[in-house]
Amino acid sequence: MAFQTRRTFLKLASLGAAGLPLLAAQAQEPSQTSSRKFRVCEIGHDGDYGHMAGAFAEFPNVTMVAVADPVEKPRLQHAARVKAPRSYADFREMLQKEKPDIVGIGPNRKTYSAERLEMIQAAAEQGAHVMVDKPHARSLAEADQIIALAEKHKIKSVVYHPVRIAPAVVRLKKLVDEGLIGDVVQVQVWGVEQLLHMGWHPIYLLRYFAGEPLWCSARVTGGGREITLEDARVDPTGRSAGDTVHASYAFAGRVQGHFVWQSKGGPYQMTLYGSKGVVHFMITDDPQIYYFPDPEWTPRKPGVDWQLVAAPKDVKTGAAENVKLLIADLLRAIETDMQSVASFYEARGVLEMLLAVYASQLSGGRVSFPPKEREHPLGPLSR
Repeated sequence: MAFQTRRTFLKLASLGAAGLPLLAAQAQEPSQTSSRKFRVCEIGHDGDYGHMAGAFAEFPNVTMVAVADPVEKPRLQHAARVKAPRSYADFREMLQKEKPDIVGIGPNRKTYSAERLEMIQAAAEQGAHVMVDKPHARSLAEADQIIALAEKHKIKSVVYHPVRIAPAVVRLKKLVDEGLIGDVVQVQVWGVEQLLHMGWHPIYLLRYFAGEPLWCSARVTGGGREITLEDARVDPTGRSAGDTVHASYAFAGRVQGHFVWQSKGGPYQMTLYGSKGVVHFMITDDPQIYYFPDPEWTPRKPGVDWQLVAAPKDVKTGAAENVKLLIADLLRAIETDMQSVASFYEARGVLEMLLAVYASQLSGGRVSFPPKEREHPLGPLSR
């Protein structure tokens, strides 16, 4: 039945939103832009400054003071783009000399998290708050170390979780909390490509709607065969194995979450099932979210149709706007001495859920949260 419902949804989505009922949009907070002035540096690698590249420069209360990149040509190009007066080949030298308020740590194609711990540590030791691309760490031990650094140096953080703060998703959370689909019973998320890179998006959404998990039970396969430690391979995110994951997460009450990941092909989506209806959307920077108000989740029922859950009126949406919302939330966190919605703490929770799938597969049983084992389940990480 769920498959039929998705088929009906996809047919409607292919026709666009025309003709679909629209749930009334209401005003929503985004975080207010801070009035405080901030000096910002960005760290890149061969021109890769991550998803937030250049976004800080668009804030009127931000002064871009420098960028760092070991490759000269793209470094100079990015410095010119963001109007930074200085550039450095070594990020350590930049941080020591510039002593910025905030550092954007972006490399996400080549270095991933292999050097991020060092970059975050260098920023924290200068008292600089951090915005970093995901994954911010390769193991729970590294994630713990990063939080210890943040607490020691009293810095705030935000990790790149763009769909978590997308206006339509924030609005949907409010509607679900108010009973849009009744009592939530099950949440399904699907992911593709690298588990510890692109798998972050469905997992932080699962956490957003279902809360903190109690335990995980998972099956990881490669080529149709269940993986063992011998299948572990080194990759830019640390270590990985297999090409398919089926994971079940228990949450408080009767809510159960299900995560399906495939290295190639497959959907990239989220579905929430409740006692009064179902919500479905593709996981994108500007998701089109649809609500089906039927407790039986039955397609083609007379008088029942998909309804579009729109973002609030007069709110800009899309990838670039989500990055700005994350930055605005970081500035709010700094000024109010609160945590951002995508802080190092939340990112550690995401990483715990992702690595738990390997731990569960290898142990053949449930993994309780927080996991006691903090090293990578697939073995030691290279430096």
